[in-house]
Amino acid sequence: MMPFTLAEFSRLSPRLGRCERELGQLSDFFDRHRRDVLAGDWGAVSAVSLGVHNVYNGIEDILMSLARDLYGSAPTGPTLHQDVLDQMALELAGRRPPLLSPDLHIQLTELKGFRHLVRHKYGFDLQPEKVVDNVERLQRVSLAALLTTLVMLFGFQGEQIIAQPLVIALLAVPILIQVYFNATLAYLLNRATGEAHCVACPSALIGASNFFELAVAAAISLFGFESGAALATVVGVLIEVPVMLSVVRLVNATKDWYERGAAVRRHGRTVEPVR
Repeated sequence: MMPFTLAEFSRLSPRLGRCERELGQLSDFFDRHRRDVLAGDWGAVSAVSLGVHNVYNGIEDILMSLARDLYGSAPTGPTLHQDVLDQMALELAGRRPPLLSPDLHIQLTELKGFRHLVRHKYGFDLQPEKVVDNVERLQRVSLAALLTTLVMLFGFQGEQIIAQPLVIALLAVPILIQVYFNATLAYLLNRATGEAHCVACPSALIGASNFFELAVAAAISLFGFESGAALATVVGVLIEVPVMLSVVRLVNATKDWYERGAAVRRHGRTVEPVR
């Protein structure tokens, strides 16, 4: 298996950032004008359709860049738009698995077709329902793309994780201490102030969370897939998920002890068992 040491991947960071910003602006606009789109308002339909068109352009640009880095050249000719999707959905023997799952390949093919429609139709020819469907499809694609990014991130940093156990420990131990300390502090403060257990549990989780999904996005955008910052976020994800699950187990297991607290009982915030 070829190690993931392609420096060219770092060039994707600004492109990913631009695509993410465009999608964020489209989603915000669509949320405010969804009713206008469904009502067939020409301005809203045209604006949202163009937004989907632009975001897909960004996705295709990223895929073309990946094709050049992995294959040495990108598809050309009249079928290049479909060819790059097909290329990314294939396994590169001995080098990488498919970058697009079958479902993601289908979703992107549908978006490609909608982009073609936007380019060659007048705004009043676009069907509002189809516009809404493609905005929602694009949002689903963005989630799948995030998961693909995480897979790529783990792949790029896999050797570093194995080769530098001391560095990984130095990153992991503070995260462990911080999560358990913050969760415990929030849980005890809720008990001391008489909050209900159903409030204390999510409060402890929120207080301990590091929002590593945001850290992953920032690290990739600013420093690239193979950076030390990206390594730190990988370790964060690896550590935080099982630790947060253990926090959930602990707060659920101590519910009886929590509800015996004087402040909780004084405020009457216990939940009687159903008989």
